[in-house]
Amino acid sequence: MIFLFYPASFLPHKNHEFLLNENFKNLCNYYSIIIQITIKEDEFLTFPPSSHLNNIKRNSRNTILEYMKDATALLFLSSFESLGLPLIEAALLDKPVICPDLDYSRELLGDSAYYFDLNNFDHSFGMIIRNFLADYSSSLQRNAILMPPVVNIDDTIERFFNVLGV
Repeated sequence: MIFLFYPASFLPHKNHEFLLNENFKNLCNYYSIIIQITIKEDEFLTFPPSSHLNNIKRNSRNTILEYMKDATALLFLSSFESLGLPLIEAALLDKPVICPDLDYSRELLGDSAYYFDLNNFDHSFGMIIRNFLADYSSSLQRNAILMPPVVNIDDTIERFFNVLGV
């Protein structure tokens, strides 16, 4: 059994509706994937019954981190973030991350995540899940790594000027 953990509030840009996509459900059933989510119980009641979804509800930070530690990988579906805290937490816990190929995720994780295209979800997510599971079954999965932090003021100034094109 594969457990993907998606800690996110029930907001439109978090794309929980992808979890109800028929192709997504078929993929979960075929590969024995359970998605663990963290929404309020009344929000979860709006979902049709499904064998691939497990709601652990809103919980303490420690409980959320325990679920993340036990998960096979972090699933993140958000279409935009100022800073994706679960991505950082997963990298710090040495977990694989499956997320959209967007600026916020690339800025945090570089090439160390399994990226899918939100605009072509059915096709790209299926391919990424197959790639991840092939890597996972052969113990070759890539765990998320945070991009190298800026460690001193000289690096900060250099990066600033590079962004400005100076």
